[in-house]
Parts: sequence; C-alpha cells; structure tokens
Amino acid sequence: MSSKVYDQASDLISKNKIPNRHTFYQLKHFVLGKEVTTQAKLQKCLRELDARRSALRSMIIGIEESKDDLRMLELKTMELEKKKTKNELHREYKLIQARKLLRKRDALAENIREMEKKLNETEEEMSFFLAAFQQLEQVEPLKRHDDPESNAEFWNENFAQELQLRMLLQKPLDLELVKCILAMHKDSPIRKEMIGILDQIQSQAIEAKQSKIGAK
Repeated sequence: MSSKVYDQASDLISKNKIPNRHTFYQLKHFVLGKEVTTQAKLQKCLRELDARRSALRSMIIGIEESKDDLRMLELKTMELEKKKTKNELHREYKLIQARKLLRKRDALAENIREMEKKLNETEEEMSFFLAAFQQLEQVEPLKRHDDPESNAEFWNENFAQELQLRMLLQKPLDLELVKCILAMHKDSPIRKEMIGILDQIQSQAIEAKQSKIGAK
C-alpha cells in the first residue's frame, strides 16, 4: 500500500515522535495537583503505580506472545520456500501464500513495535510517580490507608475547597455536601464553619420573615 499522501504522512510521523501518554505537566497538576493533602498525593501515586504495573505486566506478556507468533510465521515461510513446485498452478499458489505470510509478519512486527512503544511510555509515567512518591515522602511519610488523622485532614480540606468554590461562584449549597460536612467530627474546622453559615442563613430567614410581617 502506497500513495503520495500516505508516504508524506509516514515521513512526517517518522520525523516527529508522538507520545501516546499524559504529559508530565498533566500528571503533576491535574492528577496529583488536584489532591488536597500530602497523604492523598502519596496514596494517588500508589494507585497510579499499581494500575500501570498491571498494564505493564499484560504488555510484557503480549509482546512475548507476539514475538513467538512472529517466529512461527517465519518458520512457516521457510517451510513454504522448501516445498518443491509441482506445476504452474502450484507455483502461483505458493506465491500467494508467501505474500499473505509476509503481510501477516509485517502487521505483527508493527504491532510489536507499537506495544513496545506503549510499554516505554508506561514506564516513563511510572518513573514520574515513583519520583513524586519519593519526594512527597520527604515532606511526610506515608500513613496507612485508614489512618483517622490523615482521613480527617483530607475530608476537611476537600469539603472546605468545595464549599469555598461554591461561595465564591455564588452557587447554591449542595444538600449532600452539607450533610457530609455535618456528619464529620464535632471538632472539624469545616463542620464549625458550616454550622456558622447555617446559623447565618437561619438568622437572615427570620429577619426576612419579621420584616415581611412588619410590612403588613
């Protein structure tokens, strides 16, 4: 298969690497950056590493299987070449078989290259999360998943951020958000803030009602 446009596109692509992964900027700011605490960032690193480790294992097996399949196609080609041609019809049949095997080999070899490319890109992302984890651990060591203090800190910061954004953007308070905040420990800063906001709303409602009654 060949055409002018195809050849031009292939030449352009071969000269310009096209990574099929997140940029490190994306990983830093939009994957880790949106986590509100150091512990959350550490846990995120572990989850991302675990997901990529599983993917990497599957890729390695897939590459090994494909390389075996490629070798089997090469052996079939060698076997076909050794067969003696009986007549013209048989010779044409052998040529067709050889072309089909060649196309399968080329497609399989290309698939292996793509899998190896994806494997390298996955390793690059894993290296990013490994380095990020090591840097974060210098700030604060990893705590267990169910550590009550780190969980309280995370949810307090998470709800505080959500509440602040809603207030700044003048969005109505989400009922589920309010319920979750009120369900937190009584000493939680965001719970105290939420109670203050609700008291203020209640006072404003009472004042508005009294004003309405006085106007009558």
